[in-house]
Amino acid sequence: MTYSNLYHFVGGIVVSSSVALALTTGAWTQNEPQSLEEYERRIEQAPVLLDKGLAEATRSYMKGSMRAHHEQDVAALIAGLGEPYSFTRIYEEGPVELASSREMAEAASVSLYESDYMKHYQGVEAHPIAIVGNLGIQLEIETFEFEDGSKDVSTILSVYEMKDGKLWRNWAFSPQVMDD
Repeated sequence: MTYSNLYHFVGGIVVSSSVALALTTGAWTQNEPQSLEEYERRIEQAPVLLDKGLAEATRSYMKGSMRAHHEQDVAALIAGLGEPYSFTRIYEEGPVELASSREMAEAASVSLYESDYMKHYQGVEAHPIAIVGNLGIQLEIETFEFEDGSKDVSTILSVYEMKDGKLWRNWAFSPQVMDD
């Protein structure tokens, strides 16, 4: 399977997940940040497949990671990462590895949280889709709002792969959004 085919396959998963969310919640996502309590409720309700005793560690990591991101707590984010660790963003053109170690992830997190772009950050609306064995899968919608009233809304399908209770690998798929 080529990266382009994989990219479109994942895009189909995002569309299917969005439809499932609309059907189960009774409404389409509003691109509104959610409280940590709402996220924790959603992660507790996420379906678990092929558990083998791994679901609780995955669920615990996802909760802690969301709290650390919400609080911009780099130390807490890094504490949840395994060694080795890798973070790869998957684009239609192919994958780009953004971090290949805990140290790179820490430097990138510090840079992000200190950037001017983050002062426009409105929050994330995260929808845990499922926990499958040691994989946590969720749809994340981040919103940035600028002085002129314009918004930048980023939709990401994240796959978290856990090993020994820590995040080992993270893939972030950016689905192509087509205008009508």
